[in-house]
Amino acid sequence: NASHSEQQLNQMGLNNTNIIDLITKPFPGDNCKLVLLVVDDGTITDQLQRYNLLISKLTNYVNFVSSEDFRRKNPGIDHADVLIRVVYTTPPNEAMLNVQAVGKRNDAAQRLRVVFVDRASFPDDSKRH
Repeated sequence: NASHSEQQLNQMGLNNTNIIDLITKPFPGDNCKLVLLVVDDGTITDQLQRYNLLISKLTNYVNFVSSEDFRRKNPGIDHADVLIRVVYTTPPNEAMLNVQAVGKRNDAAQRLRVVFVDRASFPDDSKRH
């Protein structure tokens, strides 16, 4: 029902670091099998807090992809097959833009790629045919 999906939308964002905002199939041109979206809606104006919340959320995304539950539900999808797309309303700060991957620093196989995209240029499902 509508209230359930509205409730889900309200839970998305950097403030809720324990929630995976959205899991979706890749867009044409994405070099991956699965995309995890992070919604940065611009409501957090303190840039240090914004960066710290992003790092916390990205860390939880890595833990999610590393989990037994994820492995069981997504056989054949490894860390390298997953892309994290941060959809922002307010342009990310320099520290945020420096985050191009997240995970174990010394183990490339355990890292997830991170890209940033402006909400204004993000494909809108309602405009697709």
